[in-house]
Amino acid sequence: MINPEDDVCYDLRVSCTEEEAVAKLLGWMQGVRRLRNLTVTLDGLIPEQLQHMYQLPAALDELIKAEREIASIRFSNACVEKNFDRASEWEARVEYWDAMAELAIRYKQSIFEELSRPKPNLQIDQLLTEQTGEKHLTLVSLDHWTRKKFGITILDQASQASAGDVPDLLKGSRSKAQEQESAIVEVVVQLGYNPLKLPPRYPGKPGTKRLVRVRLNLPSPLFPSHKVFEKAWERLRNDRQLIEEEVSPKIDQGGTLVGEDS
Repeated sequence: MINPEDDVCYDLRVSCTEEEAVAKLLGWMQGVRRLRNLTVTLDGLIPEQLQHMYQLPAALDELIKAEREIASIRFSNACVEKNFDRASEWEARVEYWDAMAELAIRYKQSIFEELSRPKPNLQIDQLLTEQTGEKHLTLVSLDHWTRKKFGITILDQASQASAGDVPDLLKGSRSKAQEQESAIVEVVVQLGYNPLKLPPRYPGKPGTKRLVRVRLNLPSPLFPSHKVFEKAWERLRNDRQLIEEEVSPKIDQGGTLVGEDS
């Protein structure tokens, strides 16, 4: 949110760097009106301001790493002080930055792959690229590509689901529960997944659900708590609106199931 007393500027640029493109896909650097400066606190940056920042204060990987380290330290301190409510808040912040890292590398790889194609849909701003020595992508081509690839628009902040096997619950009049379920499915599609063929869950690794939860920026008016989100996710799974693929068992050369007691 931008307050009337905030120092703002207007972003009229028509292209951005590849790192800025990734930031936009993360939901940052949106809109024409931007905060000239971000507020830096002892607890790090304020996540809600990232949507309105004018430029990245550091390289994307450095920013994520630094903010994650702050959150991790605050989490450890809260545990030592046995302030478990506060520890839970910082644990969620650590998960947020872990998920941002996962999404950032995925988006970065997708942009790299697209630009490597003989005729990429992403167009280069040749003039600015020559002036700065850093590759710039036109915002119009980036917006068109992200709409088709991820169902995300980076020009007007209006999210749209891409075509695919999206359940019918996205249509028609809906209850609060249906709105929650629709929001989850829409984000799943925006992240580039088929709701009916979600990647399998692996122990110790962030799954699709965590990425969706972070993207929804909980808590929110639609999801006032993580518990509300969990219930909506389980409803979708029970109704077979979200289906996770099973992990294929691994068999060693002796025919024994890997991980099975010998």
